Amino acid sequence: MPIRSSLIFALSAFWISTIFGQTNSLRKLETAISDHVEDGRILGAQLIVGQHDKLLLERSFGIRSANDPTAVDSTTQFCIGSCSKPFASATILSLVQSEHLDLDTPISSLLPEFESLKIKNEGLAKRSPSLRELLCHRGGIYSQKQVMNRRQGHWIRDFKLTLEDAVKGIAGESLISAPGTDYAYSGAGYCVIGRVAEAGMNQSFESIFQRQIGA
Repeated sequence: MPIRSSLIFALSAFWISTIFGQTNSLRKLETAISDHVEDGRILGAQLIVGQHDKLLLERSFGIRSANDPTAVDSTTQFCIGSCSKPFASATILSLVQSEHLDLDTPISSLLPEFESLKIKNEGLAKRSPSLRELLCHRGGIYSQKQVMNRRQGHWIRDFKLTLEDAVKGIAGESLISAPGTDYAYSGAGYCVIGRVAEAGMNQSFESIFQRQIGA
């Protein structure tokens, strides 16, 4: 069934070059995405294919969203959602490697708002989660894959909030399980990870990322 909601398909495909290295294959890839846009399965897309330092193909398709008929071009920016998690993980692990952060120390050592956490229907948690647990989605932080109320959604989806303010809000929410016990995919947990880095380095996460990874 065609997807008629506000779907944006943003494809960064530098890794595709090993599969679609030949001109005919690149043309087939381009045609396939164009066909999906034309039949309404995708509203908009960016396609970039490269190999080493050579750009093989760059093409934009369709419009930005169902509510914005502006044509997609090479400068259009999209929210990449959970694709940011590998970048956050790499940033944190680089700080662990340089001994600025520790994977197994409870995060309350840097974020005191996590010192007294409540577990839903169970009372107080014995401790706050560690970075290792948060990275593995085992920190007990609420999950957008389960029932999430409007307030919890606000902390992770209102991009007008600073990371500090968002994480203070997350700290006020009950844990859904004791840290280290259960797996629950958590965008909120990754917001907390970023804030731990900010508190540990006394810099914005963006600055830390640019220094550790972006450069």
